[in-house]
Amino acid sequence: AKELFDLFMQHCVLHVALVDPEWHSYTRVSSECPFLFACVVYIASSFHHERFTWQEELRGEMNELIGKVVSSGDKSVSIVQGFLFLYFFNQPPLDAAKDTAWLYSGIAIRIASELNLGSTNKQLKESPRQRIDRERTWMMIFVVDRSLSATR
Repeated sequence: AKELFDLFMQHCVLHVALVDPEWHSYTRVSSECPFLFACVVYIASSFHHERFTWQEELRGEMNELIGKVVSSGDKSVSIVQGFLFLYFFNQPPLDAAKDTAWLYSGIAIRIASELNLGSTNKQLKESPRQRIDRERTWMMIFVVDRSLSATR
């Protein structure tokens, strides 16, 4: 899993300015953000040079985890980030009716709204890095929402 996590942080994260590779370390993400960790490993599995079948092998488990996260009602910045990564790195199927990108973005937008990520609440007890992480995630939610609205 560490190899895939590192692959993602070295190559994939450059295309989506959502996380800070220094703060979102393997140790921190794997212990504190299990859904984000699973999303990162799942996405990176499709880019592994030696074993291209990993993502297909992990797809069932990832879909099950997505269902558990949604049905549990858990909400956090890292869950929003995980769904955003699933949206950005979604590989559309041949049948457009089975495309899940809209679903992932919708869940991310909904959770971000429920967490009120766009607020500048001074009462929140968070570190400067947590604040930046929350703000960066909210900005990306805004970009996704606007880009999807423009395509309608």
